Amino acid sequence: MDSETTDSGCTSGVRTVTRKSLFDKMKNENLRNLEEKLCFLRDHLFTQDNFTESQLNKLKHNFTHFKSEIKQRWIKSHKKEKLFLKNNHLWLEGTFEIPVTTTNRQDRPRKSFGESSERSKRKKTEEIRSNVEDGVIVHAAQVELRKSGKRDASRVLQDKTSSTTRATKYKKAFNTSKCGKSSCLTPMEALKMFIDADLTRGQYEVIRNTNKKFFSVS
Repeated sequence: MDSETTDSGCTSGVRTVTRKSLFDKMKNENLRNLEEKLCFLRDHLFTQDNFTESQLNKLKHNFTHFKSEIKQRWIKSHKKEKLFLKNNHLWLEGTFEIPVTTTNRQDRPRKSFGESSERSKRKKTEEIRSNVEDGVIVHAAQVELRKSGKRDASRVLQDKTSSTTRATKYKKAFNTSKCGKSSCLTPMEALKMFIDADLTRGQYEVIRNTNKKFFSVS
């Protein structure tokens, strides 16, 4: 169980958690290996509060030590969870200190959702995605887009999510318009033009290099 202690005479204290709780936290993530799980845990710890620079440095130091220790113990346990838990029971019951900020600080403001990384966005929306149906989320997004005056975006979202084939058609149309593919000559069409016009290779290369947008590149 987590516990919290406060340093007397300081504006912030530390929260102590067991190493086992940290192990369980990253174990529950559907990630491929220990390294990826440790990266997740690091990001989780470093972004959960508005740490001061000194607090963040202390947390980084603690995490570096924890990471080194757990990797060594994991390898010694042949990367087997049951063996790891058995061999490291006492170590896992040890504690890890996390700084706790008790005053509102303006030097490290929290990032808005739009400024957050993709990993942070997934974390912030995890509860919603777990407890709310996809259709409800999409409908809510459509309503909010309309309310903010983005009616075209709302309509596109509605169309794209109405069926899988509709979404595929939107994607193909967008890619085509973006690269101007409809105006390009295919290799066979270019060859036919080359023969019909009785062009020399040099003449064809001049035309091709001057009007690259009309010639597709295979």
